[in-house]
Amino acid sequence: MKYVTLIVVLLISGAHTIAQKKSTLDSLIKVIKNNPNSEAFFEAAMIYRHSGKSDSAFVFFQKSLALSQNKSLEAKVRRELADLALASGFTVLAQDIAFKALNLSMDLGDSIQISKCYHLLGRIADDADLFDRASDYYTKSIDFDPVGTASKNNLGLLCLSNGQNYKAIGIFQDILKAAKDTLMMAIAHNNIGSAFLNIKSYDSAFKHITQTLRFSKLSSDSIGLMFDCQLMGRYYFAKKNYENAKRYYLLSLALNEKFGAPADWTKVELPLLYQNLSTIYELEHKTDSVLWIKNEMIKTLELRLKRQKKNSAEFSFSSQDEIMQILDKQQQRTKQKMVQYYGLALLILFCIVTYLLLSGKDIQRRNSNYISVVLLILLFEFILILIDPLKASITNEQPVFEFGFNVALALLIVPIQIYGEKMLRKFAIEIKLKRVDS
Repeated sequence: MKYVTLIVVLLISGAHTIAQKKSTLDSLIKVIKNNPNSEAFFEAAMIYRHSGKSDSAFVFFQKSLALSQNKSLEAKVRRELADLALASGFTVLAQDIAFKALNLSMDLGDSIQISKCYHLLGRIADDADLFDRASDYYTKSIDFDPVGTASKNNLGLLCLSNGQNYKAIGIFQDILKAAKDTLMMAIAHNNIGSAFLNIKSYDSAFKHITQTLRFSKLSSDSIGLMFDCQLMGRYYFAKKNYENAKRYYLLSLALNEKFGAPADWTKVELPLLYQNLSTIYELEHKTDSVLWIKNEMIKTLELRLKRQKKNSAEFSFSSQDEIMQILDKQQQRTKQKMVQYYGLALLILFCIVTYLLLSGKDIQRRNSNYISVVLLILLFEFILILIDPLKASITNEQPVFEFGFNVALALLIVPIQIYGEKMLRKFAIEIKLKRVDS
């Protein structure tokens, strides 16, 4: 039984180690409760934001501002808070906070931060359809950071939306020359392709759309693929190849349904997609599909109106009680995970003991083998659960790397499986012999 004891110890200690291992957020919450400070609240807010928990992020950004004694950190917090307010539809609030961040950055003389603030103000003006003001802000952002591509890209998009296609092509070609990663190349090719479509230079447009599809696939950019499929649909629609246009439009809508879309896409590209798709269905005499498209267009319009109403809505800042509630919920989730890890470890222990007890009885060898295989599968699944938090950080959620990781793990498990089967059979034989002797 010493081997059984060893397995049990390994299972329990493994569960304990993983369950006790604090995530970055758990560690920050512990710091916040023991010694609240602006930096910890800011880092926690960023984690909440990246995980899609905007409400919690708002709360922690506000608390970080209240505790801030550092102008540089305060400017950064205000910029992130303004960015989050813009993403949530509070454009007026976003503008107010962004101006305060800009003033702080100017006091500090930090050109990179000033550039980022002007870029954010450009996005806010763009969201409010203020072309001249947005263009001015983006130009100032480029002046403070000539190397940065974000403001150049947005300035090019402004030119596209206002019919300045040749100017836009020049801006995007400069970005493409300086691009060092596949994602930026995909964005540049997409925008150049869109500009060529606008001026009806279809061969050049197709060349760039093909390139953007290739680079988006290489960078595993699902949102980028959504834009690219919509653009390829536009190309085929312009060429009157309605079957291919419909295929790419529907693929773009499927990606939108799965991954969501930025506000600017629902504002410009999505209505055009619906309009063209509705025309295709009308040519095919598919009345039901036309009605479906019109209903989707109404839903999109309602979402835009709801977003506009947020600008006039009051924004309520959070209290200390709300912060404590968020902290308590996070700690409660951590405790629940620990209980589940222990429960799984004990379940596997129970299965092993049950197998050993049954092996001492007169059960068929085939049934005994089945049970041993089930036990090893349970053990394998438990190991997968234990290392899952590490998997995302190692593979960066890239399908090829995840596949390689799983293959490597499977190859590692094979010798463990062979050894485990031998040991379980050995235990079963020893128990049977002891019962025969007795």
